[in-house]
Amino acid sequence: MKSTKLRTFKMIVLLAMSGSSFLSANAQNVNAQNGPTLHVNDSAPKLVVGRWVKGKPIDDFKKGHVYVLDFWATWCVPCRESMPHMSALARRYRDQATFIAMNVSETPRQDRDVFTMVDAFVKMMGNKLDTHVAMDNDASLVNHTWLRAAGIRSIPSVFIVDQESKIAWIGQPQGVDSVLAAVVAGTFDAAAFAKRRASQPKRQAIDDKAMAALMQIRQALMAKDYPLTVSLYEKFMQDYPANSDIMKGTYLRALAHVSPEKALKQLVTLKGSEQEYEIARALSEDEGRLDKKFYVFVADYYTRRSENDFFAMGKVAKAYFASGDIERAIAVQKKFVADLKLPATPSTDEYIRREEETLKKYTAAMQSGKSAN
Repeated sequence: MKSTKLRTFKMIVLLAMSGSSFLSANAQNVNAQNGPTLHVNDSAPKLVVGRWVKGKPIDDFKKGHVYVLDFWATWCVPCRESMPHMSALARRYRDQATFIAMNVSETPRQDRDVFTMVDAFVKMMGNKLDTHVAMDNDASLVNHTWLRAAGIRSIPSVFIVDQESKIAWIGQPQGVDSVLAAVVAGTFDAAAFAKRRASQPKRQAIDDKAMAALMQIRQALMAKDYPLTVSLYEKFMQDYPANSDIMKGTYLRALAHVSPEKALKQLVTLKGSEQEYEIARALSEDEGRLDKKFYVFVADYYTRRSENDFFAMGKVAKAYFASGDIERAIAVQKKFVADLKLPATPSTDEYIRREEETLKKYTAAMQSGKSAN
């Protein structure tokens, strides 16, 4: 029973790593003994997909053209949130680069097969997923020949293939903008990037001892024992310094209760980092129970994100409400609800209804002089 809990918690922890979603238990140990076999500057593997869901099928990578492969799954929240931005880039570079949203690691549900799930998701997203869309085949060949071969264990993950049909860059959606501009212009130094990537510190193995420690941290947080949460996490950082980004949001959420000023100082240094997404999400869970400055941080983050991700506007409104700025929360939520344009399906109708109820909640709070604080 204990080992089962550890394995389950291991998945929960790794889902929270760096704002990414962990692929699978098997993917964690990809090439653990021999290391990755696919590297920057290698020729891009052939793309053997199971099905093209949207856009004209792409048989091979043509010389003189750039390709951007964005690996995702319907269950991956960071993947969904990055799609509007990736779609905006696809439209901007329509003549120079082809974007492919490559679906991997899907699991069928009792009532729907994988294709039905992905097809419905793509239709629901509309122009917020304005790229080619493909699905991995039953043998997971794309997953094996790209992600696993490169030692990638989480999504979203992005590969940029240059004009010579070689892999120029591997990273996450938030890092694509400047790199893609350089690749398209022919000025990106893939060799220098490969060298930097190879020199980055590798994560320490997450063994059962580490998992037990992380489970204690989570249990302390769920019990709202914030001093213990902070103490346990800082001990974990000492023992596993290369993995100090794991559950960073959990740590700062607890620290915000114990030492708000210390937590705020750390937030300043993390603004613009890859961990900002996980931190903003964690702080949002303590709705109305933290210093208002934390919700201002959350509102600022989601406001910046909303420039390319329309759905972040609802989170902006929630953060303003939690900060006590009800008038601003109402204004943002009202515009968000008015601009919601989704295909009519039971799930989207329910989503719109919930957002309308949230607007009513904010309006009622304004009338009664209350807020989340």
